[in-house]
Amino acid sequence: MFVGYTVARVKIGDYHYYGYGTEIDYDTAAVHYRMASEQQHNAQAMFNLGYMHEQGLGMKQVSFVSLLLDLGLTYYVLRLMSPAVC
Repeated sequence: MFVGYTVARVKIGDYHYYGYGTEIDYDTAAVHYRMASEQQHNAQAMFNLGYMHEQGLGMKQVSFVSLLLDLGLTYYVLRLMSPAVC
């Protein structure tokens, strides 16, 4: 799969998020932000996804507390699955 240019991915996500030259489409914006954040580790894309999650735009809305609990549980499980380092 072609990864692309991170700034362009975020910009395309912005166009869909704000409706610049297209209809507002939060789902498509989230797809582009997610690609930039997961594949290219773009901080702006990560922030945009977090904001969209918090506001329930294009995805299920989650509270900040439940998000922290989910992340904490995720890292806890990952730690349990990793080999012990003494």
